[in-house]
Amino acid sequence: IKRHQLQKGVIFQQGDSWGKMPSPGAGNPKTRVKLWIELCDGGDFAKITASSSKERLCVILEKRGDADAIELGRSELLEKSSERYKKKVTVDYFFEVKQTLSFVFYDGTEADENKKLGMASCTVGRVVGSKHSKYSPSISGSAFKDTLEGGIVVFAEEVKSNVFDNDKLSIVFKGISLAAKDPLLQGGKSDPYFKIMRTRKDGELEQVYKSDVIPNNLNPEWPAFEVSLVNLCNGDLDAPLQLECWDYDGAVYGLGSSTDDMIGKKTITARQLIDETQLQLDDYKQRRVPIDPGKIGWESKLTLEIRELPPTFLDYISGGYNFKVSVAIDFTGSNGSPKNKSSLHYVGSDKRNDYERALAGVLDVLLAYDQDDMVDVMGFGGFKAAGSKRRQETSHCFPLNSSDSFEVAGGGGGGGLA
Repeated sequence: IKRHQLQKGVIFQQGDSWGKMPSPGAGNPKTRVKLWIELCDGGDFAKITASSSKERLCVILEKRGDADAIELGRSELLEKSSERYKKKVTVDYFFEVKQTLSFVFYDGTEADENKKLGMASCTVGRVVGSKHSKYSPSISGSAFKDTLEGGIVVFAEEVKSNVFDNDKLSIVFKGISLAAKDPLLQGGKSDPYFKIMRTRKDGELEQVYKSDVIPNNLNPEWPAFEVSLVNLCNGDLDAPLQLECWDYDGAVYGLGSSTDDMIGKKTITARQLIDETQLQLDDYKQRRVPIDPGKIGWESKLTLEIRELPPTFLDYISGGYNFKVSVAIDFTGSNGSPKNKSSLHYVGSDKRNDYERALAGVLDVLLAYDQDDMVDVMGFGGFKAAGSKRRQETSHCFPLNSSDSFEVAGGGGGGGLA
């Protein structure tokens, strides 16, 4: 049975129709979650790592049950003064399996045991099951005499099942008649850059992307960038994102240095970035005399990882798959005599007994997919009457009609058979 596949590298240009993306591994009893690692603000571990070298590596390991641990990924802090690790990792979460996570921290860019700062461990279930899916495991290791509580925070968020890790959106942004924020001495224009933010499940804003600064330009075109749909929106194309455009007020061309000014902002979605090409920025505050912050335009393309989807029920039917229905009825003595009203085989009434009702209910559905409308019906745990003589040997597979054939006409549905 052939299934439609999206080829690796297929590009969806703006203007192409966009619907619901197919789900990878539909029916697989697992949930994909994305993990963040943060250092507790002001904690002892944060102070220790701040005194180490500029690069601080974290290696994330996963161990399922009795299996060996595998490495999920590696990440470094965003910068020396940051408390957030830059790379997120995704992990398949199985409710019924104990999955132990280990976070091993090193001073430097290599996993050198001599430069090990410490390690924290917890299960995926513990993180997912905590309030806001946010958990702070204890830190221990060669750098510490005692265990430190609250050294790091692990945060988990579900990734929608319709997105793959390699599904990416490539975008080129440009400003259109942006508002001027700089005085004449600094050029009388703006030095714009933009940020894309998303709201995490715990309510905190996460920066997804920050562009370069383009000096002294009200109609800038920023370099193209690429972002995965997992990092951009967790696969939820309609989740709100915040686009902010700022004027950089650090020293530009050797002039000026103060706090950056916001030019404008807008709430958008990943779907808009795919389907649309331009938006009007909103002013970030109320003014007596309104100021037009300008517009942001963009061109985008979506690259999807190849999808090999499991066939659906309709795929089997349309591909020529045909049902053959077989029924076996229990005639063992525990069912009681058919003359007894408490028996499942009771036949002393105009109403159907329990077996007849069950057959009619199930076969009314199944026989719609059985082209010859014939059903193999057999009994077990009894013996069949043969003329005036009865076979006293119990049989566990005998036909229920007058012939030796098991086939019985379904009668257009279970009702006829029953």
